[in-house]
Amino acid sequence: MKKLPRVFPRKPSVAKPASETAVFAAENHANLDNRAVSSFSYAMRVKLAAKRLEGRGGWQDKEQCSNEYLSQLLREHVEKGDPVDVANFAMMLHQRGERISPSPVPIVMGVKPLEWTTAALQHSYGLVIRIGQTPFGAYHILKGRQGKFEVYFTTVPLSGAIDDEAEALAWAQSDYERRIRAALPSPMEGGE
Repeated sequence: MKKLPRVFPRKPSVAKPASETAVFAAENHANLDNRAVSSFSYAMRVKLAAKRLEGRGGWQDKEQCSNEYLSQLLREHVEKGDPVDVANFAMMLHQRGERISPSPVPIVMGVKPLEWTTAALQHSYGLVIRIGQTPFGAYHILKGRQGKFEVYFTTVPLSGAIDDEAEALAWAQSDYERRIRAALPSPMEGGE
């Protein structure tokens, strides 16, 4: 019967100078791994104790604390960057015999199309032929003297010369959708 290697050394070893660390690691991988795990688990225990003093707890109760909620917290703490918090949430899931639940698929929201009104307003740059009103300003489609179309937002030109009216309307709609989506939080920022 093959004898298993010791997991922990029988007597504590003296800390080695930094120059000897690589040699020490090469000679005793298990010892280095075990020390790292021991040190990290101590940091996890300290963090859990501090959170218990703040009144946190209940991760063991699947009725009170769902797999989806723990998985969400784990993902959020990955983004916050503290590996001890991430490890604690992973430990909670592991001890409950659960896997990390899949990330919820973000809901893709459509943007309502602009509603255009026909106009015939003379502007110094051309004739305003369409106006698309929004809650934060209006898009104007101008027909220039050379028969080209331009998109303005309030008084600011947004596009260069566009060959046809349908393309100018699509250009304005695309800009409108870009502005709306830029104002929405990403899923990572807590939006849904």
